[in-house]
Amino acid sequence: MKLTAKVKLVPTPQQRGVLLETMRCFNAACNYIAGVGWETRTFKQVPLHHQVYYTVKDRFGLSAQMAVRANAKVVDAYKLDKQAKRSFRELGAITYDDRVLSRLRRKLQKKGTKGAKRRLKKLSGKERRFAHDVNHTSPSASRGWP
Repeated sequence: MKLTAKVKLVPTPQQRGVLLETMRCFNAACNYIAGVGWETRTFKQVPLHHQVYYTVKDRFGLSAQMAVRANAKVVDAYKLDKQAKRSFRELGAITYDDRVLSRLRRKLQKKGTKGAKRRLKKLSGKERRFAHDVNHTSPSASRGWP
């Protein structure tokens, strides 16, 4: 199960430019990874990661987390259909993992305003529901194992 957080950003013009460039680099990296995966017929995350990780970081200037998330986005796309080469829009979504949510939580806790507390309560509910779903849909739970 994926947790989706809709966030409205209000960046300055300079921040907007940096954000758009990051999105372009991320999705260009996804297209590159998809091409490598298609040519080598490698659609699993770890083998594809070993083929493209350092090249993606160097060529596209992505951080380690962004390079790993780009690889995961491509692998998820190929899970749907391995019969066609996947491509990604220039300004397509950037996927994040739970570490990003933990940074958001820390920032909100530090802020301490009423709005931040409301947002934290909403975020904790999402995390609780996600953990409940993961714990109750694991392979061992479906087999009736303890």
